[in-house]
Amino acid sequence: MSSHKPSAVILAAGKSTRMGRQKPLLPLGKSTVAARVVGLFRSAGVTDIRVVVGHRGERLAPTVQQVGGKPVVNPGYEGGMFTSVLAGLRALEPGRAGVFVHPVDIPLVRPHTIRRLQDAFRCLPSSDADRAILYPTFQGRRGHPPLIGGGHIPDILRWRGDGGLRAYLAEWSATAREVPVADRFILADMDAPEDYSRMAEDWRGYSVPSPEECRALMLDIMAVPPPVWNHCRAVADTAVALARAVNQAGGADAPEGNLHLHLIQAAALVHDLARTGPDHARAGAAILREMDFPAVADIVALHMELPPGREGRLAAAEIVFLADKLVAGEARVPLDERFRRQAARFKCRPEGLAALARRRASAEA
Repeated sequence: MSSHKPSAVILAAGKSTRMGRQKPLLPLGKSTVAARVVGLFRSAGVTDIRVVVGHRGERLAPTVQQVGGKPVVNPGYEGGMFTSVLAGLRALEPGRAGVFVHPVDIPLVRPHTIRRLQDAFRCLPSSDADRAILYPTFQGRRGHPPLIGGGHIPDILRWRGDGGLRAYLAEWSATAREVPVADRFILADMDAPEDYSRMAEDWRGYSVPSPEECRALMLDIMAVPPPVWNHCRAVADTAVALARAVNQAGGADAPEGNLHLHLIQAAALVHDLARTGPDHARAGAAILREMDFPAVADIVALHMELPPGREGRLAAAEIVFLADKLVAGEARVPLDERFRRQAARFKCRPEGLAALARRRASAEA
């Protein structure tokens, strides 16, 4: 096990008083909350994962071990969350490069958030990384989990101030670094049954980013120019209007019988995320697959040109493809006008004109 990789300390020792049930063992999808959080870090390449258990720890420890975490017993868990932080940090091998500290009741953080934090941490000079504190941010708000440089661990273990880890980190707030992420779930915890119900619903649509997450991806991460973002918003409005009309007419070619409006909206909002680079449809799809948005990626990959053999189909990819051809800049335009504008750009490039003719034929079909 390399000390150059960050570890993770997951805090799961509390009584779950407001929830009325042991939060780490609540079902989430086909697994449990605790298994989901351990799996989050494992999927991002973190191999040293310590899960601090306390209340009914004998029930939780076997689950933790089954999914690749290492239980750490905190006999003093009733003294508050900071006692669990200390127990988890004491269990780490000396010389760790850094550590994520993550409460188990924030279970829907996306794996790409953990990967972005690790990438940012690796890019720091070694002299800075040891005392670094990195926060993921969404819409300008700091969330979980922070990634704390290994040089802080001895100081946290000696910390005697009020307010626990939060107070310690606040002492370093001015020098902490922020890493924007397209992940609304860094801010979403579950204390009460209604929070859990909301998260169970969010889990069902987890593979499709929200409009707010799409905006963060486009503007905060990819830094697309404002005109590109405005075009994507106009395409999304058009695509949703088309899809809603198709659903009402009963003409959708989708397994569930209706076009998925949220999926279509998300794909349209991010279809040009790699617009400033070459082969941007393929490049954008690759980015989205790496972010675990495969259905969105499949649509984005086809927004420039549909493959042969899809004539007569009317699925999500066709809707976004057509919507993109019906919008020039931010304005809706007839197909004739859109393709006339593009043809002027390709008049000296026969291969470009041929591709344009294929796209027009697909749009008209």
